[in-house]
Amino acid sequence: MGTGLHTSYCLLSAQDTRPDKLSQQKSESAETRKPLIGIASLAGETYLHAIRSSGGIPVVLPCTDSNEIRINGYLEQLDGLLMPGGPDIPPSEYGEQPHPTVNLLGDDRYRFEKSLLDAWVNRSDKPLLGICLGSQWINVSHGGSLHQDIPSAFNVNHRGVTHMVRLEPDSRLANIFGETRFEVNSFHHQAVARLGNGLRIVAKSPDGIVEATESTDPNRFLLGVQWHPEKMPESDLQRKLFTAFIDACVTNAEKQPSSNPLIHVETGELPIILSAPHGGRNSIPDVPERLGVGSKKFVNVADSNTDRLTEKLADELQRQLGKRPYVVIARFHRKYLDVNRRAQWAYESDNARLAYDAYHQAISDARREIIERWGHGLLLDIHGQAADPVAIFRGTQNGKTTRNLTSRFGEQALIGETSLFGQLAKTGLTIVPEVDSTEREHDAFDGGYIVVTHGSQEEGSVDAIQLELGGRLRTKSMLEPTAEKLATAITAFATDYLPKSPLSEKVTEAVD
Repeated sequence: MGTGLHTSYCLLSAQDTRPDKLSQQKSESAETRKPLIGIASLAGETYLHAIRSSGGIPVVLPCTDSNEIRINGYLEQLDGLLMPGGPDIPPSEYGEQPHPTVNLLGDDRYRFEKSLLDAWVNRSDKPLLGICLGSQWINVSHGGSLHQDIPSAFNVNHRGVTHMVRLEPDSRLANIFGETRFEVNSFHHQAVARLGNGLRIVAKSPDGIVEATESTDPNRFLLGVQWHPEKMPESDLQRKLFTAFIDACVTNAEKQPSSNPLIHVETGELPIILSAPHGGRNSIPDVPERLGVGSKKFVNVADSNTDRLTEKLADELQRQLGKRPYVVIARFHRKYLDVNRRAQWAYESDNARLAYDAYHQAISDARREIIERWGHGLLLDIHGQAADPVAIFRGTQNGKTTRNLTSRFGEQALIGETSLFGQLAKTGLTIVPEVDSTEREHDAFDGGYIVVTHGSQEEGSVDAIQLELGGRLRTKSMLEPTAEKLATAITAFATDYLPKSPLSEKVTEAVD
């Protein structure tokens, strides 16, 4: 690729390729990455938003995955772990009988979080952030105990209130915030009693209740806070905690020895997403090849060179438009995982689920950002077909995945001369169905799970089109010519049908 990504990132590789950062990236050896952050047993959107807005890709971990094989998979593939808030840890964990006010975690979540956290603390050096219950879990996992009910122990209330916290000046936490005293929200009725081994208390409230702990190892990012920074998204101060967490995950990932990246992700500056799910060649650790038992339309061969074509297409769009699209490319081989299928048919080993979730999360994040920044946009899912070596088949579920486009501009925006396929035909490419034809799309190539899931057939304003390219168009000698023709057509289409500037710029122009 033109931006020269050579990653050692074990699950996801990512770049921020915004034009204002390209020259800086080329002059630096370090790469900007989007780390994969596991969120244990999540029951709230605020954690997802906090991770996304700080540069990470959140993956919710189901609380039924407590067996050792799955836990080992999380340790290997995740770059960081966030332990969220929730009910109470069974006091038997620290040798006590429950207080009448205790509201216990459900059995599945309890077993999962205990297994996951014990493994993460004892067998990993990857960053860990605990919030409220998560902070209490950190203390208990290190051999500490809890005050089971703050009102009984301290005769004060820490639920539904705000209060000050004071940080130890020499702590990692104080260094992150740049302050040692500020106000926080408070929703907890338990708190640290006996401090766990290898931890230090780094923040307290004025009534003496422990509000934050961290590892005594200065090289380990392991923090727990009792307040809920994710519930204060408007606070620049509280965002610093998530930014520091994500930065630590990136730094730690760069130190890992793995050289088997599974997903490549780029943040763009155009309302265009390029997806290439079937061109990868890498294996997935501890994942056997799929057998296809019970799977619908089972295919386990790669769409050769679609990954390379997508890279060259992104480069060519940047050359023609001066900006780069969002990019999501699978580096894993289709025989291990097919992200263009529903989950029950996509993989046969649970160790592949993280890559599956991460691929779709990356597209969802790009789609969300496009809607927020531009209002509407386009997702192109790049595939290969063997039915016609020089043709490109259109896949939109016969217009269902492009309903936003046709409702805005009419049917000609999909099938006419100024449509994407009309522009492709002008470059000399063969299009199926032909331009201006109302013929139905080919049953085998009319759009798969990715365009159906992320297109505009049900909601949203990002239209999705599956492009099925013939084998001759994807040979090594034809990659650059094909990419140039595709980019020329996309550029012409974008001129007529896609936003030319972000919404914020349009508002500014209107005000001026």
